[in-house]
Amino acid sequence: MTSKNGNAVGKVIQRLNCAVYTRKSSEDGLEQEFNSLDAQREAGEAYIKSQASEGWECQFACLRASPIRRAQSANACNAGTATI
Repeated sequence: MTSKNGNAVGKVIQRLNCAVYTRKSSEDGLEQEFNSLDAQREAGEAYIKSQASEGWECQFACLRASPIRRAQSANACNAGTATI
């Protein structure tokens, strides 16, 4: 027997903390408003969200490869407002 979300009734869902790691081999294009690191992060977050019924949960990440983004993210994490 299964529930509405497809899990077996009575199945214990264990929480799984997840993080998204992104990287870029060069700094070309990092100055763009939206770059490949952003696209990688969004794709990773979307996949983690798609697995929420299995207990997956995305955790905040405070570092980015770009020095500009790293400073912005650190400020957001310190303020508790990072959106990951």
